Amino acid sequence: MIQKLYIPELNYWFNEYWTNNKEISVSQFNLDTAFDETVINECSFLKLLFSTDFSCESYLYKFEQKNLISLKRSIWERLYTGSSTAIFYICNSTSSENMFQLVTIDLEMLDLLLLYRVGGSVDLPEFADMTTRLSQLIWTYLDLIYNQGYAKLKIIDTFLPHRNELDYFYEIYVINEAHKKIKNWDFLLESDHVKLFEVRISITVSEDDIENGNVSITDNLPYESSTISHFVNSEMSSSNVVIERGETELSVLLSQNIKVGDTIILEYYSKVN
Repeated sequence: MIQKLYIPELNYWFNEYWTNNKEISVSQFNLDTAFDETVINECSFLKLLFSTDFSCESYLYKFEQKNLISLKRSIWERLYTGSSTAIFYICNSTSSENMFQLVTIDLEMLDLLLLYRVGGSVDLPEFADMTTRLSQLIWTYLDLIYNQGYAKLKIIDTFLPHRNELDYFYEIYVINEAHKKIKNWDFLLESDHVKLFEVRISITVSEDDIENGNVSITDNLPYESSTISHFVNSEMSSSNVVIERGETELSVLLSQNIKVGDTIILEYYSKVN
């Protein structure tokens, strides 16, 4: 008897990322793109891994088994094909099953990734302390994005063995993010050598910001050709803020819908002086 296991959040969060950010070509890559969004948890550690707009204060990493018949009919009928024991797993606060075999070092690195996602400072431990492939990959991603380091990318094929499908997906994510970043690091412009670095700013809106109607940024301004991505309370490209570039400052104009305590995140590239 064939048993089918279905973890919709893994496919969902990776597909959300891959659809909008694909830079590299991957052979023999099959991704189920049929989802029941009613079972997707915004605080799942899978969103933390694959989405820059993760905004929960903590993450959930344990899962609970459910019967597929509780999904939308079009999905469970397809997944039941050829199997009478098809089951799926959802992530919630009452779950108890560690489906992805996360160990202490994985959770410690996820804690650092969460800190980075919400705008905190990250102090990476020694790479030698990483004892799983997932922890090695998270370390490599944070070193690339936060420290502009890329040495470990050269030896990614020598990392510890893959434990499950998640390790393969996250390796694709890290390599794809590296391609996006490195292609913007160095290029020629009017015979001058220009080097860029990624800037990520997290703003918690204050009463003064509301009174002024804007937030001004004067350090590490975006390079002239850099795209500025912004999120408001995890909503990408929210219409509640308008970004204006000036020669000496970047202004974030706030609409009347912005409230004290709202979180605004900006992402762009700045030129190394």
